[in-house]
Amino acid sequence: DMACVANNHGDVFCLDITDERSDKNKESGSAEGSSKTPAAEGGDQRLKIVHSFRAHNKYILKCLFSPNQKILATASADWTINLWNTSKCGRPDAEPWSLWKTLQGHNRWVWDCAFSADSAYMVSASSDHTAKL
Repeated sequence: DMACVANNHGDVFCLDITDERSDKNKESGSAEGSSKTPAAEGGDQRLKIVHSFRAHNKYILKCLFSPNQKILATASADWTINLWNTSKCGRPDAEPWSLWKTLQGHNRWVWDCAFSADSAYMVSASSDHTAKL
C-alpha cells in the first residue's frame, strides 16, 4: 500500500506501507539493516519513504489520492491544486511523478478537495468562501 503526506514547506513524501509480519521473511543483512531510506515502525506496519518531491512553494493543506490511484491532488496556500500523474508509482525505473495539471480559480488558500467515486471530477473548498467543481 502507498500513502502520501505533506509538510508546511510544500514537500510531499510518498510512503510504502508494508506488513511487518510478511516482511520479516524477506529481510536479510545486518541487524541494523542496509537501507539508508528513513523508516518508521509501529504495530505490525512499517513505513518507508520511496519518493519525495516539491509540490508547491507554500503550505500544503491537503494531499489526496484519487479513488483509481492514478492521480495525487495537493491543495495549497498558494491558491492552487496540483494534480500529479502517479501511473508509474512503485516502478523502479519510474521518473519522479509528473505534474499533470494545475487547477486555479480560488482567491485564497485551498483548504480541501475531494474526488468523485469514479475519479472523473473534483470539488475544492477555499478560505475565499467558495467551492469549485
